[in-house]
Amino acid sequence: MLKSGKTPLLRARALEKRFNIKEIWLKLEGTNPTGHKSDRIASVLVNDMIAHGQTMMVADGSLPFLRSLVSAIERKDLMIRIPRFKHERLKASRLDHSFIVDMTNEKESKAVVMKDYAKAHQAYLVREGSSHVHLSQMALEPMTEEILNKVTDVTEIYVRFSYGYTLSSVYNAFLKHWIKNDVETLPKLVCGTDAIYSGWLESVQASDEHEDEGKLLVMDAKRALHETRGEMVGLDTEMLMEARKILKSDENIIVSKEEAHAFAAFMKQVRSGTVQNGKHVIILNDGKNRVSIDEVSSYQHLGKKDIYALVEKYLGRFGDSKEEVEDAIDNAMAKGHVLIAEGEDLPDGIAVIVHTGFSQFIPSYHLAYIGINPQSKGRGVGTELIMRAIDLTDGNLSLHVDLDNPGAKKLYEKMGFKHVYNRMIHK
Repeated sequence: MLKSGKTPLLRARALEKRFNIKEIWLKLEGTNPTGHKSDRIASVLVNDMIAHGQTMMVADGSLPFLRSLVSAIERKDLMIRIPRFKHERLKASRLDHSFIVDMTNEKESKAVVMKDYAKAHQAYLVREGSSHVHLSQMALEPMTEEILNKVTDVTEIYVRFSYGYTLSSVYNAFLKHWIKNDVETLPKLVCGTDAIYSGWLESVQASDEHEDEGKLLVMDAKRALHETRGEMVGLDTEMLMEARKILKSDENIIVSKEEAHAFAAFMKQVRSGTVQNGKHVIILNDGKNRVSIDEVSSYQHLGKKDIYALVEKYLGRFGDSKEEVEDAIDNAMAKGHVLIAEGEDLPDGIAVIVHTGFSQFIPSYHLAYIGINPQSKGRGVGTELIMRAIDLTDGNLSLHVDLDNPGAKKLYEKMGFKHVYNRMIHK
């Protein structure tokens, strides 16, 4: 199973040309296991639950958040219960019924009902936006570290504002680097949100009374905006739809309307003339490369010469002799799998998976070749190909990696492969 984090950070050169901006980077959080940034938080919360000796979670929140929790819970073979309150029909239609607890007739508030239910079942209680706030903020900080590892002197970072996790987390991570003098200035933080909420954050005031975690999260987000000279940008549906369309047409990136706020805010700021000509990072909570993976089932669909040409073209110096490649292709076509990542005009990648003939001695399948169009690197094409290969082989898969290709080794390790031994061949 693919772990959360270490998602692609794409240089959006087509958008740079469109908007006449020096650098635009897109953080594609849609390549997380369930396709959303919230996977980062879910994995940490589940580990915290285990550390507390609990085996059941009671959780509430947005659908992406709940899907992330369900996925993380199932990987650990634990239990989760999700209350369904009145008027929450989407939970019943979008989530497995076995996780749902009917609470449509409860008269008390959600917070009280969930607290009582969790206490009665000795369960770990999670309410998005109002519990485990600091732990959730910390879970998102590696996302900023991934940005800093690739882009220095960031001018602005654009996020979607919902609960405030991302905004406060990005601020905290940059602040740590600023204290250590790793960065000279903090980037301006800009939040896209629905138009009706654009002035809401500034109106929130601190209270002298004991604050709940949700209120503290909001105050953290407000402080992050103030300290970075940031702002909230109100957006309507038309702007969100246009943002989705441009991302798809210019950069081959897909994002949901609900998560297009960050890019839509950037577009709106560019058009208002308030964007500096520097380095801008846009975090897309469920953004991912629009990659279509097709399996070639016979030479009638794609000839051996065509498949060989793709392997030779995209593997370059990491390829083998013509005889070796064609032998692998024949095996993969008969007993294994040949996968093609479809691009707009030509294939963006290829994977050749051979069958070893063993069931126990070594993995039954071997990823003989995987190659990516250089123009598409960094867009998650390789990740999508490997995920499909793992799925088709039920994870019973091995691969070889050239010792002079550390980038590939890191990708494979991210996908769950372990370096067990070095292969030696008698010549």
